[in-house]
Amino acid sequence: MRKTVLLLSTLLLTLNAVLAQTTEPSPPSNSPRVTLLREVAEVYKNLKSYHFELLRTTSNTSEAEGLRQEGKNQERFTLIGEAPAHQHMTLTTVGSQYLLVSDGTTRWHYQPARNEYTKVSATTPLPQSTSGGSYDFSNMVNQRAVFLGSYANLTFDPRMFTVSVLGEEQLKVGERSIKCTVLQAVSIRTGSSRTERKFWVENERKVIWREEGRSNSKSGKMSYVSNTSYEFSTIKINEPVSDTLFSFTPGEKDNEVAEFKAPVRTSMTRVSLTGKDALPFTLKDLTGKPFELASAKDKIVLLDFWASWCGPCVVEMPHIQKLHEEFKDKGLLIIGVNNEELEIAREFMKDKGYTFASLVDEGRAVAKQYQVTGIPQVLLIGRDGKVKWHSIGFGSGKEKELRTAVEKVLNNETPAPSSSFPSMVVPQQ
Repeated sequence: MRKTVLLLSTLLLTLNAVLAQTTEPSPPSNSPRVTLLREVAEVYKNLKSYHFELLRTTSNTSEAEGLRQEGKNQERFTLIGEAPAHQHMTLTTVGSQYLLVSDGTTRWHYQPARNEYTKVSATTPLPQSTSGGSYDFSNMVNQRAVFLGSYANLTFDPRMFTVSVLGEEQLKVGERSIKCTVLQAVSIRTGSSRTERKFWVENERKVIWREEGRSNSKSGKMSYVSNTSYEFSTIKINEPVSDTLFSFTPGEKDNEVAEFKAPVRTSMTRVSLTGKDALPFTLKDLTGKPFELASAKDKIVLLDFWASWCGPCVVEMPHIQKLHEEFKDKGLLIIGVNNEELEIAREFMKDKGYTFASLVDEGRAVAKQYQVTGIPQVLLIGRDGKVKWHSIGFGSGKEKELRTAVEKVLNNETPAPSSSFPSMVVPQQ
């Protein structure tokens, strides 16, 4: 027993010695970074009222066995609050909007797309869909807690993070230029993971106008990178807030319901449009220029329904770009169809260097016309206005099938039907 205790004591002393050598010492309590962190935390701890408007952008990239998947999502939040429990929050995503209002006693939840609202006690749990998934009301509440709670406790353990002040920067917010101090926290790498956060702190009020976070990890043959940014367009703190913001007045078409019905889940049953007439439509491209399908009668049109968050779409699109480069002067017109926010689609196409046109399908009007329930989907439309080939999903061998189909339709030949790729198709949002 004595030998065991002695051995453990020796191991502990050795471990402490190693930690003493490898752990960054705590910075002085009056160092610029510690002072700045403390000042920021005090501001957010002592908020009596606030009005924040921000854009949250998340993107991720995963790669395994040579297959790379990318996704991107943007959400706009308005978060207004006043002590003790007055709240007014909105969330806008692609095709959806949510409003939560509370006067501390009563809470309203409103979905404009449904023209429906609920009215409950402020202590009632947030609404849940009957299918088991949360509505995005909880997303608003969670995001409020994430950044308000995080900023009110903005400290970094020196044993886990290296924190530094990078300098000052004039941050452009709309028409304003705000003088900020840039602060960065980088995790001390453990194993194959790493995290870093960067903050733009207004020099005058010590509020955070921008945050960028990045984490990456690797396990075996799989790597994963995640990026999150918060860009604030409005920050008002400890200013008077109108009481009208904390009550809800329904419109003429709005109906009160006891609870929201579960979101409609669209079936992803394969519907082949091969041999049918292509339905006419007019949409604007990413520059705002209208495009009418009827104007392309002398071309073979390839319609690609895609999204930047759709992994299989992202994998397939380089093959579509190659077809565009090779056959654009031989009668092939490639048109992407995307229902995300204009800036997301435009930035994605620019970053990837894709030069074929893509259209903005606001409200999924054209996707619904073509019964698109899962993406990616590709249709080849002949000069006679009929669908010659229709493919859903992406998988091994799809790029060869697509190229062969394009060549045959350009030569007025009938291509073989597309294979099915059910494991590489995602629901259209």
